[in-house]
Amino acid sequence: MVTREFATSMQRSHSILLKDNPELKPLFEWLKNLGINTFEDMKFPKLTETMHKIKFDNELKVDIDADVPMLVFHNVSPLQGDFSNGIPKYLKALYEAMYSPEAIL
Repeated sequence: MVTREFATSMQRSHSILLKDNPELKPLFEWLKNLGINTFEDMKFPKLTETMHKIKFDNELKVDIDADVPMLVFHNVSPLQGDFSNGIPKYLKALYEAMYSPEAIL
């Protein structure tokens, strides 16, 4: 998976763009079809709970940019955030939701 990284003195972010990762097209289409432009749009209680746990455990949050299809991961605490573990966990949770919706309701 290709990520683009950006950092300032206090914040780091990694972006996963669809154009760099065409294998993620089904995931981006699923989010678009559900009208999920931000994670506040999610209506799946178990998935929301899982996302909050990943955020807390890895000090990492994720945002969706629907205009330019990408997922943007940011550290929550200044100069912290476990990107190497958090990003795969977020993607796994999203794919589980996409392929097993009954498990996330």
